[in-house]
Amino acid sequence: MSTGLLAVSCFVAQTSRAATPASWTTGHKKVLVIPVRFTDAAGPSNSDASGFTGWTALTNGTMPSEINSFFLKQSYGQLSVEFTILPVIDLGVSTNYYTNNLPGTPYSKWTEWGSPGSLADDARAKARSIGLTNGQAALYESANYDFDVIATGSIAGQAGAASDGGRTAIGFNYFTALPHELCHCLGLQHANGYSRSTFYSPGKPGTYLFQAYGDVFCLMGWKENSRTATPPPDRDVNPYFKYELGWLTTNNIVTPSTSGVYRVHAFDQGSVDAGKNHAMRIARDASSTYWFDFRQAITNLPDAKWSQNGLEVHFGAESPRSSSGATVLWDMTPDSRGPTNTTFATMHDAPLLIGRTYSDTEANLHVTPIKKGGTTPESLDVVVNFGPFPTNHAPTISLSPATVLLGSNVTQTFTAMASDPDGDTLAYYWEFDDATKSGGTDFGGLNPDSTSCTQAVHSWTQKGDWLVRCTVTDMKGGSRTVSATVTVTNGLTAPITITGIVTDELSNPIEGAIVNNFRSGVAHGSANFAGSSTTAADGKYSIVVPKSSFAYRLSAVYQGFSFTNYSLGGTVNVASASVPNVNFTRVRTNRTVSGGVYVAGRGYHSPTDGTLTVSDGTQSVIVTNGGWQLTIPDDSLVTLTATATNPAYTVSSDCRNGVADFPWKTNCADPAGRTFSSTAIRRKQSRWAICNQRTRTFPWR
Repeated sequence: MSTGLLAVSCFVAQTSRAATPASWTTGHKKVLVIPVRFTDAAGPSNSDASGFTGWTALTNGTMPSEINSFFLKQSYGQLSVEFTILPVIDLGVSTNYYTNNLPGTPYSKWTEWGSPGSLADDARAKARSIGLTNGQAALYESANYDFDVIATGSIAGQAGAASDGGRTAIGFNYFTALPHELCHCLGLQHANGYSRSTFYSPGKPGTYLFQAYGDVFCLMGWKENSRTATPPPDRDVNPYFKYELGWLTTNNIVTPSTSGVYRVHAFDQGSVDAGKNHAMRIARDASSTYWFDFRQAITNLPDAKWSQNGLEVHFGAESPRSSSGATVLWDMTPDSRGPTNTTFATMHDAPLLIGRTYSDTEANLHVTPIKKGGTTPESLDVVVNFGPFPTNHAPTISLSPATVLLGSNVTQTFTAMASDPDGDTLAYYWEFDDATKSGGTDFGGLNPDSTSCTQAVHSWTQKGDWLVRCTVTDMKGGSRTVSATVTVTNGLTAPITITGIVTDELSNPIEGAIVNNFRSGVAHGSANFAGSSTTAADGKYSIVVPKSSFAYRLSAVYQGFSFTNYSLGGTVNVASASVPNVNFTRVRTNRTVSGGVYVAGRGYHSPTDGTLTVSDGTQSVIVTNGGWQLTIPDDSLVTLTATATNPAYTVSSDCRNGVADFPWKTNCADPAGRTFSSTAIRRKQSRWAICNQRTRTFPWR
């Protein structure tokens, strides 16, 4: 590398006066890159084990130009960046010097940012000293820039880092991650992902797989693809993050308060247009908010297939209490594995696809994308229904043909015949078991408008038995799924599967149960991660297993109920052939529900606060030591009430209207008996703010 100063893009004349930055997230930002070497590490290069770090692209001007274009697009033209890269500076110490914690703190000297003795502070001081010596004080002075990047090269045990909402990023030789790290400096947290084992709302208990960085479409997630030759121009940070940074304003965000059809335009097109909504925001409760959005810029397959045909559902973020500032992308198709990439397998098909309804019944919210709008930029028409709908009835549906024999590569047409007792408009969603497709599933019908999509076609290339499913929804919480069985008689070798049926205690098939091996301690993305399969009205499921000669421990999940396991704790030994008749039967049991009572953030103290009684109408308990506990049988609808004898207090609850439907149907229920906060006390006179604590320790089991 040249020992001279490298200035990239629009470098401004030298001056000793510190630059006056614009608003932290808008305007033109100057970035100083300070490369450093140690006595045992030569500094940044392209020679690490990965074979690519991006250092050459950074120093030859290619990457700075791309990063500038990236931020201009992300911010809709409101933020630009330029880079100045100094010669490599010798720190004169070994890397071990910064491995130790800064004295008096639990933090490493690597990332204690501007504190005296930290890597960043030492690098800035060294640069300042060299600038004073060579007569270029202004160029070497970090205070004259908005951000600085300490470029170290590859350091064992270290990875890229940034000061959240601060000015410093550290590049440990993966400079392709600089857009991600600079977004941290702007104030963004990570974009996480949850792949739940059920379709129920975020406030409910249930098993799920959590992935830090699990939002595979957002730059603040997307970790698996961060080591690419160029910054990811198609991985815009999600709309909540753009809103947080001031790039996307309420002028382009729709906030429905009444039921209706709302149009959401793609937000990742580099511009916003007056009168167009590029995100949809719905407050769920006092501590959490939904953000819904639509992408079109991602073009690589298989990601584009999912992202261009569905609505992203994000949760949390706005309330530190619920998410610590990180967004969570909910996987709306948890019954599929995702594409062949195993690290974030289930998240690539996360969007809520056209024709599929997401129902948060405890919030009385139902969201269904029904069709594309055919606009520029492209848009989705989304039906939003606010309940409750106490007299609503689920639609009925049948599928033809119900069974079929096919040759490989032969197209078969399927027809759904559905009706709704209430006369509601229906939406249709089709999916096909197909191990050659991403996630072992394919989707789509013959009509782009899901409310008219009563037919679908598909062909298979592999031998074996496959399920075709059609889900019809009234978009108000009523849905029905039916399946057809397809036997392909020739073609590619059939995959190995585990199949069976899920029934209730009376041997009736259960629709909407999910069978998977999420609970068995299998790492998300490991070679033996089998994914999930959901059941239709016939209770059947089918899972393609990723490897033979292995023991899979499966579980059935449905609204918090317990199920008898197949054998040996649900373990299925797979040799070299498919295993049929791995069946699960529901078992009813009693559940323990308990909660805490709080006064303005402190525990409830009966001797001074008075007696408080919690009742479900059939049994009552007096709060003792700030807590209470009731035993409730499965499938019981109860109304919890709390009564205080002290007239100075009123009672409020984390439970919606105090109603708890066991084992599952409101956020008050925890089938495993974990503790959560149900009741809170507020002093009338002072209207003290309360911390409900929401100590639901989910997932259960």
